[in-house]
Amino acid sequence: METRKMAIVYLILGIAIGSISPVIENVFLLFSILIGFYLLTLIPLLNKSKDSNKIKTLIADGLSTYLFTWIIIFLLISNIFA
Repeated sequence: METRKMAIVYLILGIAIGSISPVIENVFLLFSILIGFYLLTLIPLLNKSKDSNKIKTLIADGLSTYLFTWIIIFLLISNIFA
């Protein structure tokens, strides 16, 4: 159940950040926002879970879900408005 909630949160977060990313022209600011939001949502997840193998799995799955969703939405929106 925890994995599903995490996947939904990172999916929504990836869509939200991906939809505002084409507006941001500074690459450093874009990646700072991208990594910053991921780390902010990762802190409560690490405090909640105690099993180290589960934490590693959640971090890897969450990061991949977040980044893939972000890049798909970013490319879709930037190609639509280009």
